[in-house]
Amino acid sequence: MWQELYALAYRYLRGRGLSPPDAEDLAQETLLVTYQHL
Repeated sequence: MWQELYALAYRYLRGRGLSPPDAEDLAQETLLVTYQHL
């Protein structure tokens, strides 16, 4: 499940114009914060 959400967030961020490293970092941070709020 988390891998699918990561891929979705990453593709979205790349589509918004972020560089691959930035999109990767932000997608990981987003999932981490989401997990902490469960």
